[in-house]
Amino acid sequence: MSARTNSPAFDAVPADATVACLSGTHYDSNGESYRAYGPGFSRTVIYLRAAVSPEELRMTLKSRGVAWVFPQARNGDGALRLQILEAARQGWLQKEPGGVYRVLP
Repeated sequence: MSARTNSPAFDAVPADATVACLSGTHYDSNGESYRAYGPGFSRTVIYLRAAVSPEELRMTLKSRGVAWVFPQARNGDGALRLQILEAARQGWLQKEPGGVYRVLP
């Protein structure tokens, strides 16, 4: 099984979902973001660069129609990843098996 066509970490993510990944270099993320595209590259993938607060992150995800987040990259200083962890603590991002997060209403 090729990770470019299927990845068990994304089993719960629908093929037509929009997934947000963290913007980073190949070395920063170990090139993992390609897994978010899904079988046949069926998913829309956007890249997040920054958010100054969990509230800003939530607004960005909502405005872009994002239902899933894959925080695969360190994203520079790691501030955006910390916003994702805080959002999960607040309860509107739910960590799923494989390290992806579901965006809750």
